[in-house]
Amino acid sequence: MVSKNLVSKKIYENIQLKEDLPQMDIEQIAQSLIENPKGIPNFVKYELNQHPVNFRNVMEGTRKDFTVDYTQQIQKAIFREPEVFEGIQFKEISDYETSERITKVDYVSFFTKLKDGSSEHRIYQIGRRYFNKEIDQLRELKEQYQKDQDDSALIEVLNKIIQLDPENLRNYQDLIEIHHKRGNDDKVIELSKQLLLLDGRKYEVWNFLGEVFYKQGDIEKATKLFERALQLYPKFFKALYNLGVNSFLSKDYESAFSFCSTHLEADITEGKIYSKDINRLLEDIIKELRTIINENPDDIEHRMLLGEHYYDKSQFADAKTLFEEVLRNEPMNLDAMVFIGLLYVENVEYEKAIQIYKKVLDLDPEDEVVWDNLGLAYEYNKESIKSIQAFEKAHKLVPEDLEISQHLAIAHLNSQKKNLEVNESGCLSNEEQKSFYTGHLIEFFNKDLINPMIKANWENQDFRLFIETQFPLLISKLQVFYGFEPIKSLITSMIISTKTKITLILPNVLPEILSYCSEYAYHQKEVNLVLISCWDMEKYGSIISNMIMLRNIQIRHVHFNPSFYGVFKDEKELVLAPIIENPNEMLSIQSLDPEFVKFLNQIILPIFNANSRPISP
Repeated sequence: MVSKNLVSKKIYENIQLKEDLPQMDIEQIAQSLIENPKGIPNFVKYELNQHPVNFRNVMEGTRKDFTVDYTQQIQKAIFREPEVFEGIQFKEISDYETSERITKVDYVSFFTKLKDGSSEHRIYQIGRRYFNKEIDQLRELKEQYQKDQDDSALIEVLNKIIQLDPENLRNYQDLIEIHHKRGNDDKVIELSKQLLLLDGRKYEVWNFLGEVFYKQGDIEKATKLFERALQLYPKFFKALYNLGVNSFLSKDYESAFSFCSTHLEADITEGKIYSKDINRLLEDIIKELRTIINENPDDIEHRMLLGEHYYDKSQFADAKTLFEEVLRNEPMNLDAMVFIGLLYVENVEYEKAIQIYKKVLDLDPEDEVVWDNLGLAYEYNKESIKSIQAFEKAHKLVPEDLEISQHLAIAHLNSQKKNLEVNESGCLSNEEQKSFYTGHLIEFFNKDLINPMIKANWENQDFRLFIETQFPLLISKLQVFYGFEPIKSLITSMIISTKTKITLILPNVLPEILSYCSEYAYHQKEVNLVLISCWDMEKYGSIISNMIMLRNIQIRHVHFNPSFYGVFKDEKELVLAPIIENPNEMLSIQSLDPEFVKFLNQIILPIFNANSRPISP
């Protein structure tokens, strides 16, 4: 009898008849497997390809035999001629040859009706095919030796794996890391040089080499190797820490602060284990700066540097003390004046901030940052017309600054909109007004969403042609709706007309929208609905549980509050509506053009999927 490994088990309640047994399609089963990686070791990150499913009814339950293909994209690098950096030869990749490696995994799943009115669903893995069994066994040994911290045995098994699978460079890196931990510096240098000749992009390896040379006293070479690692991956926490230490020891406090701040801001789970070291380094930097300041009452440079650090860390009282000391020594220090203005804003003293920004602009009227700060102060002070005027001055000075453009767009969207011409559905009917607000709505999404996509794909000629020719035309075809009620009506009509799938991004949970989703999902089993929000589980937990039981609704929790409503329907229609202070003044864009919908779908949904998690029943 073939042995089976239990992958997943779920209990479904309220099962009275055989007809009540849940039906799971291949995509739902695949999702279940992803959530239970013990059933698919080494394949969680690979693409799941659909495979025909065989159904067999078995008395009171249902059995499904199926096979899932796990397709791994194998990219074989094509290298340029070797280059040399700090005496180390490495290869840069010029192109790739792509191939696929497929592993088939056989599964059997059972639905069994239980006596207590529940149904138990189990998925078993019964075998893997087309996989190198010897490598698989060695990998299991590797995992065991890592767990046991048996470095000697681990080195031996890694050397065997490298002989059998020399194209998997991760094993070289693991071997280097063990020798580095054991202090085998000569072996680290030898293996690192071998690996960098296979792939010069391995930033961790450049960092390992830097740490070896740092230990040997060659600080200059170590620094260059750390910088090389950071060039390849600007948020690599180990290199950031190492460069922070180097900068501190060389009295470059500004760079030391910068490396430490970048480290702490980087959203890297592994980096958190180094936070204690970084915080200890920050304490040493602050202590040394405090000593310099106390010994030099007229010092400006170090007071400004430490004051900026305190401001960035929201230690506003400490920051204010230092900036005021600077202004006592140098009353016209514009940088200190600007920071005092920022502190007034933090303290909700907007009038004082406005006055000090005006004073700075009298001395330097071409400073776009101060014009932008002035615009924000006016906006916080509910002076929308003056806010727009200040942002326009800043925008005129630096029209390419995306943040200023976004601030100007938000100011227009937040302003009171008088004499807008709309039809009975709330759609703007005046072409000039529509064009004006369409531009600002697109600008709202440009900085953080659209522009990064454009920059990342600009070298692609087809993409560039689309942006330069088609994209402006698609924008001109957008419809603009005014008011919160028309936006809710739009969302409702999209829900009840969905044919296959609809995704809703909700900055605020609207109970009537949840109701429409539940009712439509209940009556239209073939439609899939995805709702993404920062859910208050105490308030909506029971509602969410009931919605998930419908089986064709997925609820995803995102850890931040979205700044806009977003609805994507059937890859053919979308609505986007930025959140503003007064919901009755909200504006939204609607597109029925598949090209435009596809473009923004590719930008927005991957970000929210990556930053959210599905809520389980």
